[in-house]
Order: sequence, then structure tokens, then C-alpha cells
Amino acid sequence: MQLNDLRCLSRVYCLTLASSLFWSVMVLNCIGQFIRLEGDLVWVVFFVVFALFALHGFIFSVPSLRNIFDGEVIEEKHYNLRWALIETVFLSGILAIAFVPFMMGFDFFNGVSYWVVASFLFVSFLGSLCYLSFFQRSFRSRR
Repeated sequence: MQLNDLRCLSRVYCLTLASSLFWSVMVLNCIGQFIRLEGDLVWVVFFVVFALFALHGFIFSVPSLRNIFDGEVIEEKHYNLRWALIETVFLSGILAIAFVPFMMGFDFFNGVSYWVVASFLFVSFLGSLCYLSFFQRSFRSRR
């Protein structure tokens, strides 16, 4: 292994681990809005979610990130539409749950149910992420 490969892999792995840490905290925050987690259960749930995110990142994100850092085009074998759709739905759900308390702070939403606001935000985030990811040509990589 050359020094350049080692440097590139260290950046990619650190980026994947940092991203996994961030999304694990977000998921733990979202779970905490529905279920009261206390004591060691918080750490168990956190490490399980972190391990799942890190494993997913190492399998799917590292090869494509390594190509991006090398200045190459992402190879076709690293594209997976099913995982992209799952990630888009998951990200929309996390963002909707995270933004509901902020939206409920406005007087406009006083009489509105939590689930109506959450559903509206989920559909809004899902629609915008799908549009930007799959339908907008200028945001996709050129081949």
C-alpha cells in the first residue's frame, strides 16, 4: 500500500466514522422523543445504531468516496438505487422528526396534531430530496 492510498483511506474512513457519529446522535435524539431512554440503555442503543451506520458507510460509501477523492468518476458498481431510496426515506424521516419541535413552536401550529406536522414535513423533505437526487440533472454526476 502506498502512502497516498493510506492518506486517502484515512480521510475516507474518518469522514465515514464522523458521519456515522452524527447520524447516530440524530437517530438517538429522534428515538428519545418517543421512548424514554435512561442509563446504560442509551449507550447500547447508540452503539448499535453507530455500528449499523458505520457498517453501511464502509460497505457502500467508502469505495465511492475514495474515487471522488482521487478525482475519478464513481464506478457503476457503487450505484445502488435501492439503498439510495432507503437512505432518502430514512433521511426524510429523521429530518421530519428533528424539525417537528421547531415547527410546533409557531403559533400557527397550535391546534394541529403532532403527526400531521410530522407527515407534512416528511413528505416535504422526501419530495425535495427525491427531486434533487433523482430528477434534477444538474445535481447528478456527469459520466
